[in-house]
Amino acid sequence: MQISVDLTKLDHNQETLTEKTVMELGTCDVVLFTSALPLAVDDLVLLRNPGSLLEVSAIVIGMLRQEGRRAVAARILRTSEPTN
Repeated sequence: MQISVDLTKLDHNQETLTEKTVMELGTCDVVLFTSALPLAVDDLVLLRNPGSLLEVSAIVIGMLRQEGRRAVAARILRTSEPTN
């Protein structure tokens, strides 16, 4: 599965950073995508596709750097889950 998405790093203390990327894999709990944004474990991100059929908030749980980009794993947050 590959879905084109807009990836937004949600940070209340700095300006919002956004890029277009591809979600390579997704389940009801976890998504995997690549990113050149300055992400870190525990960062909150928003993934939204252009047609707005998909919009999920997730928290970064792991990363692997390679060739200037990062493979990122993020856990999807349920609406009732608290964020840090």
